[in-house]
Amino acid sequence: MRPNLRKEIYDLSDRMRQLMISQESEGYRAELTMRDVLILDLLRQQGPMTVSQISKAVQGVTVSTVSINITKLWRGKKLVSKTKKDDDQRTTIVELTDKGKEAIEFFNNRREETFNVLFQALNLSEDEEKVITNAIGRAIKFFDMNLPC
Repeated sequence: MRPNLRKEIYDLSDRMRQLMISQESEGYRAELTMRDVLILDLLRQQGPMTVSQISKAVQGVTVSTVSINITKLWRGKKLVSKTKKDDDQRTTIVELTDKGKEAIEFFNNRREETFNVLFQALNLSEDEEKVITNAIGRAIKFFDMNLPC
């Protein structure tokens, strides 16, 4: 990567982080880790899931770590509920509570606002948007192939 591009990406990342920090004090953002948000958003998209299903979807994290996160989201924050499966008491089903749905909606709305600021700042032409979309698509494929499972 050329030094100028690297510097620009780092500088943009710093400014996005500053924007996100300025939003942190508002609502749930200060209370949730990135893993918490990933779990909540996964439950929003997929519906009720077992702890092992969640663990498989949160790549590179052990079942016990995910279980600890879920317990914090359940016991401490009341964002998820945990119930035992009727036919297998060893299996725990996790789902969003109303408070959890509100929290992930709040987070996703904030993320949308943050990215709208970025898109406004970039002010891309149609050709520029195509180039960046292709580059980001390659990066996503790279991460999909190389993230630990």
